[in-house]
Amino acid sequence: MWRNGQGMFYLDNNDLTQTVLFGNPNDTPLAGDWDGNGIDGVGVRREGMLYLTNTLSGVPDGILRAGGRYGGGRGAAKRPA
Repeated sequence: MWRNGQGMFYLDNNDLTQTVLFGNPNDTPLAGDWDGNGIDGVGVRREGMLYLTNTLSGVPDGILRAGGRYGGGRGAAKRPA
């Protein structure tokens, strides 16, 4: 679940609910299997950029721009051209 206005994901993992601060309050939340390992991660869309993570660290593992390629990581930001 995404709590709009907080930038917070609430993840239900069996009987445990985990809270992950990821993104900004006005971002659009995303979930998906970003690396093909069968486990979903979280992400956000902001101004044409996708910030994706497979961990609960709150730090992007990769950044994708529309028409671009997956890359970046550990806070490395890429800006749209």
